[in-house]
Amino acid sequence: MEKIIIPHYNTENFNYYFTKRLIDIMGSVLLIILLSPLYFLISLTIYFCSGLPIFFSWKIIGFKGKPLSSWKFRTMIQDADNYKQDLLDNNEMEGPIFKIKDDPRILRRDVADATARKAR
Repeated sequence: MEKIIIPHYNTENFNYYFTKRLIDIMGSVLLIILLSPLYFLISLTIYFCSGLPIFFSWKIIGFKGKPLSSWKFRTMIQDADNYKQDLLDNNEMEGPIFKIKDDPRILRRDVADATARKAR
């Protein structure tokens, strides 16, 4: 006959992890609320500098090699990946890293600064 094992939960560990998780969630919500005006200004700046889309979707490799989709504010012109092939001769790095000083695909800072000043 097989032995049935019933897991024993340590209530001290449960209380610790529950409290930690609760603080993590409350802290995340608080930071989202506090930083939402800044995120809104960044979104407006990107929109007025180069239009939509505001966010850039990219694929990254996560835990145990699992692929993930990630979103970030777009800092380059639309379809910057398509222009990368034209700029490969200017690459300053070796290997899989692509780096160009004064990359022409990056949104212009002077336009972004002017837009930020108008929003104030």
